[in-house]
Amino acid sequence: MKTSWFSALGLGALSLTAGWWSQQEDRVLVESMHHLGDDPTPDWPEAPEQPEGTSMEWRFTGSKNLEERALWIRHRHVDNRWSLKLNGREIAVLKRGAELQRVLYPLPAGSLVDGENRLSLSADQKSDDITVGEIVLTAASFRSLKQIETVRIQVLEEGAGAIPARLTLLDPEGKRVPIYYPQESLAVRDGVVYTGDGQAEFGLSRGRYQVFATRGTEWSVASTDLEVAPEATNACNLVLKREIDTRGWMAADTHIHTLTYSGHGDSSVEERVVTLAGEGVELAIATDHNHHTDYKPIQAALGVNAYFTAVTGNEVTTDNGHFNAFPLPPDGPLPDYKEKHWPTLVEDMRAKGAKVVILNHPRWPKHDTGPLGVFQLNRASGERHEGPAFTFDAMEIFNSTTPEGDLETLLRDWFAILNYGEQIAVVGSSDSHTVLDPVGQGRTYVPIQGENPAAIDVDEACRAFQQGAVSASLGIFASATLNGHGMGSLVAAGQPMRLQVRVASASWIQATRLTVYRNGEAILDQPLAFVEGVASDQSFEWVIDPPPADAWLTCVVRGPDLDQPFWYDLCHQSGAVCNPFYLDRDGDGQYRSPRQQAQQLIDELGTQPEALAAALAQRDPAVAVQTASLLRPLYLQEMRDKLRRLAPRPEAESGPLEAFLLDSPEGAGTGSK
Repeated sequence: MKTSWFSALGLGALSLTAGWWSQQEDRVLVESMHHLGDDPTPDWPEAPEQPEGTSMEWRFTGSKNLEERALWIRHRHVDNRWSLKLNGREIAVLKRGAELQRVLYPLPAGSLVDGENRLSLSADQKSDDITVGEIVLTAASFRSLKQIETVRIQVLEEGAGAIPARLTLLDPEGKRVPIYYPQESLAVRDGVVYTGDGQAEFGLSRGRYQVFATRGTEWSVASTDLEVAPEATNACNLVLKREIDTRGWMAADTHIHTLTYSGHGDSSVEERVVTLAGEGVELAIATDHNHHTDYKPIQAALGVNAYFTAVTGNEVTTDNGHFNAFPLPPDGPLPDYKEKHWPTLVEDMRAKGAKVVILNHPRWPKHDTGPLGVFQLNRASGERHEGPAFTFDAMEIFNSTTPEGDLETLLRDWFAILNYGEQIAVVGSSDSHTVLDPVGQGRTYVPIQGENPAAIDVDEACRAFQQGAVSASLGIFASATLNGHGMGSLVAAGQPMRLQVRVASASWIQATRLTVYRNGEAILDQPLAFVEGVASDQSFEWVIDPPPADAWLTCVVRGPDLDQPFWYDLCHQSGAVCNPFYLDRDGDGQYRSPRQQAQQLIDELGTQPEALAAALAQRDPAVAVQTASLLRPLYLQEMRDKLRRLAPRPEAESGPLEAFLLDSPEGAGTGSK
């Protein structure tokens, strides 16, 4: 790495002795602008076109500051983490942004030393080009220059005491505002404060703000206008109410990261524990990349044991897909993340202790380059041109920080996989790597005996995931029973069945439509009534006719694309998905998938279309699709045999015609997009 440094003797403005400078006046440390990085930047006129290095150090004489000061710094195009250090100690990270901006950074008391001081700047990415300079050391404190006042906010549960929560603070233009001097126990980013005990003390510049308090999916929103002024109390109480009754269910987030152990994002493990309490997550699965993270010691140290049960997991991160595996022993061996054969990898995860394995963000990073795209999933039949059998337990239908793969896209993928005969459940998760991205925004509701979130039976929870008894959620709660059986159950379907569905949402979000699917085809579609600003809890009951043969049945709830100032999200959707019931139509005590039924028809009736058509007319369309899928290789081979007869002479069969036939598409990936 190239490094440039300038001493006081090399810069005229910095040729100062310790005795010359009075701390009662501002002092220019760096007069000019500099270019750091590795590429020419002809469009940035304030600094040299050619980079001067990938880091820089300035040296100057000074005296110890007994009180806080500040540094004005001008910079442009900060995309990555640029660390500003004084005498080897990090004092700031440059504010990101493409435009040329002048930013004030606090300089803590005691940062300067008597004699020579060294101010340095370096990045975690060598390829990030920036301009930086015009650095001024202020005589006044950061607090006085920013006109910062202390603010105190308390969040209460209606009729009870203080509770963990998330605070969102906006200026009159609706922008998140800087937070200063927060309590050490808080997790803070611009415009966002998490409190693990309902108490928050921090600084805001004088002005007018809108403050929101939230606590995840099940709770109301409280808001107030706050005028921050000198000699004012600058305090308020905000009261939240639980608006969704989830007794019998626990809210799980199966996909959670920290900067501490995943190495990217921005949430430390301490901050993560506070955010989990603040978002009402009750079963928290730690899934740092290829690392076993244990929240329990931090959870105890920060006093938030009462709010959730922590489980050690691992996002097993491979070259051809990511899997969340849990529970795992915190000190146990890592799964073999270099293994590319999925069944072997899943077997290894289970051998290391995992009872649940989930395929993450199946369409990430892009539709065609995520695992389902790479394997060329046929989105009608569920077969793959490439790739092994699916032996994991579930896949993410909601990942609230991954826009790639919206609900409709992933529903179609999932329906095809179910029709193919792989009984894969779906879950919701956040995949949060930062403080700003809410943990538990995407979540999974798990049926649990008992009401204590601090004492969840993890084995019981794992059984629910394995059985598909869980419900995936993004802002809305839904559950279903069929003839009294829970989701994931095998249900006798020889007679009409009673389907009961419950849909609940808080006052700030509305569920708009409920659809019931059988083998991927909608058989019921119910618009949902709601009153704006009022919490909703609706129950529906239908009599479902017996299917023509074994089938699966699921319920999907759709909601609006959310645009709420307190609900920061990246995927802009809401909904809930109930895992399927498996219907035993013939009463033999087992479920046969559409693909198994198709194979059974072929075995009984042969391969001629005329014989099969009459039988398929009595089945769901999914069975016809699977029949076509099974017969396609045979029909294509028959077609090839006929086309080979076009060869003008026998020896020509191995020439261009044969090459054409071998190159003609017939793989399972046909129609995969």
